[in-house]
Amino acid sequence: MSLSLRPTALALALLFAAPPLCAAAEGDEADSAAARAVAWLASAVEDPSWSEVDATQANLGAKRLVVEAMLAYTLLLRPDLGQFDDLRARLHGRVSAAANGRSAATAFAFQNWGAGLSSVYVLEKAFRGEVDRAALRALADGFAERQNAEGGWGHGADLPIGFYPTTLIVTTYWALLALGGAALHGVKPDEVVLADALELLRAVQVESGGFPYGGRSYRKGVEAGRTAGVVLALASLGLEQEDTFRRAARYALRNVRSIPDGHASPAMHVFSGAMAMFLLGDEAWSAYSREVLARVLRAQRPDGSFDDVVPGSPDSLRLMGDESTLRAYITAFYAAALSTPRSRTAAALRLKKPLSGDEEAPAATSAALLRWRVSLPGVERVALDAERAVVLDARGTLHVLEAGTGQQLYTIEEGVSRPAAARLALLADRVLVWTEPALDDSLPESLRGVVEAGAAEPAATETDLLTCFTLEPAARAWQVDLAEPMLALRAGEHGLHQLTRSGRLHVRNQEDGAATRVHHVPALLVNNDLALLPGGAFAVADESLLRVYDGEGEETWKRRSRAPRGVVPAAVTSLSVWGDSLFAGSSDGSVARRDAGDGALVWQHALRSGVVRLAATGEDRVAVLCHDGQVHSVGGGELLWSRDIGRGRESPERSGLVRDGDLVWVDAWGAGRLVALEAATGEERASFPLAGVRCFAAGGGRVLIADGEGVCCHDAP
Repeated sequence: MSLSLRPTALALALLFAAPPLCAAAEGDEADSAAARAVAWLASAVEDPSWSEVDATQANLGAKRLVVEAMLAYTLLLRPDLGQFDDLRARLHGRVSAAANGRSAATAFAFQNWGAGLSSVYVLEKAFRGEVDRAALRALADGFAERQNAEGGWGHGADLPIGFYPTTLIVTTYWALLALGGAALHGVKPDEVVLADALELLRAVQVESGGFPYGGRSYRKGVEAGRTAGVVLALASLGLEQEDTFRRAARYALRNVRSIPDGHASPAMHVFSGAMAMFLLGDEAWSAYSREVLARVLRAQRPDGSFDDVVPGSPDSLRLMGDESTLRAYITAFYAAALSTPRSRTAAALRLKKPLSGDEEAPAATSAALLRWRVSLPGVERVALDAERAVVLDARGTLHVLEAGTGQQLYTIEEGVSRPAAARLALLADRVLVWTEPALDDSLPESLRGVVEAGAAEPAATETDLLTCFTLEPAARAWQVDLAEPMLALRAGEHGLHQLTRSGRLHVRNQEDGAATRVHHVPALLVNNDLALLPGGAFAVADESLLRVYDGEGEETWKRRSRAPRGVVPAAVTSLSVWGDSLFAGSSDGSVARRDAGDGALVWQHALRSGVVRLAATGEDRVAVLCHDGQVHSVGGGELLWSRDIGRGRESPERSGLVRDGDLVWVDAWGAGRLVALEAATGEERASFPLAGVRCFAAGGGRVLIADGEGVCCHDAP
């Protein structure tokens, strides 16, 4: 259903009477932008079609409720906009009903979102002297009833989805804000509910201070946006002197620019981030205004609505609602964020003594020997082994260089389609290139697989391609059009193993690309990996299940992650192999070594953050890159060493972990450096700045780094 927006005469009058943004001072500019947004939102929510939501449209109904709550909140902050007094009264009734559990929208699957954002309005009224004790009691009791077995909160209703975490940190911090705010106005929440929730937060907070996406079983995606929301919630509970608060606040301060980024809801992060930065003091608010709100102001359209400031954001995903509702959702949060200095809630929670960020040590640079540099503009991907370096440029041309000198041996100009989406693998005398499908730009990477899996029509305009080029002679050997998206490609002694989302594992001949076998495993969704084992066997990670198959495709054993009743178990997120040892890392931070033959558990060790990637460094030892930017070595079931490569800095880039001989290479994009660690001791052997770097490859005792001007090759020390 598409919402038709017909601005009222009153809204249009305000819209065109507002001064132009470029003529306003900083505070006036934000106020003017918020007023124009309110005018646009008023026309949206007063359109007759706004209320046309049926019981099957849970996400749409929840989003519209959130829009109304945020608009009602912003109108509380703007008594100067008297032309919207009638709308204020209508919104008060709707939002108060939602807070009291009397709105039909709260019966949808997103109760905790609706109640949490409605509580922002109820609390702001309370801080202005209009305390609605019935609404505060209903909020406190409702959140107590919906608290899950982990001590946190999810969307609201239980979702029958095996890959989705039971707890969301984002709804957990809205619940705690409501409970803390209720307590400040004389409505005492259940002490056990608070204790369980705070125990959960302390358990999942990573060493750098950040918070992940989910609870104990899903410690993935440490992000500043949800960490700032936790800062706001803990302040409402009067816990600003606690270590949990101070570490979270410093993480948010270190990563101010990244607050809108991330999975949950960037627009909502802009609002909760504004509240958190304002309560941390003038320095924090100034940084937030400069790094985030300036981007918001630039995103305002002439009609007063806002574009999304995060490309590919979930807030712009059409799967989540019609275009007009999505724009209203973004606009409502941005208007509220811009109005933060007017908030009595933010003022009441503001720290008496501002908290500043900690000092950061400068990144060291390496003394490793620069072996050669070659100017090649537009590099997209690189690959490296002991003999050759392969470079793919933006035109789709492959350049093959001698690894020791950088001398160009030859080029392959037959063309690689969509080189920006390509990946490379160098296998002895040939190179494999595969491209990913060109998906809808509005679809965030974290959700593409889910949408592909359930789409009635193909999501891609072009199919995946798998191409093999021989290097001597330099020519295209074969190309395969893949019928569906490829999740993993592994090369072994028994051929190329290509895993697809539907659960087909194609074993291809390296000589001509022909599929010699097709094995069938269960369909895969979000968390998955593939590893090749001796004798043609292979292991597949599928959410909480780890399965091993023999060379004939018969399942030989499987193991499932376990969790308390009512909690979605941890997902297996990465696999690595050394001989007969199969290492598995999970979203709860656990790392296990199993016997690849029978699945017997040799040992298991728990880390604080979810596992991004593993790299086996011996039969009984594995390097582990975690979501908090920490790199660990685990052996014999014990932690051997840890290094903070990320330094508490986050980045939208997913960091990589590559073993080459006795070294482990880690690209910490947020911290701006590429690091080589001694696998046995964790000693830092080399470090390179990543400013301007597009990609890297390690192999044969060297590292190949591509920047905007070309590629350079360094010898590892």
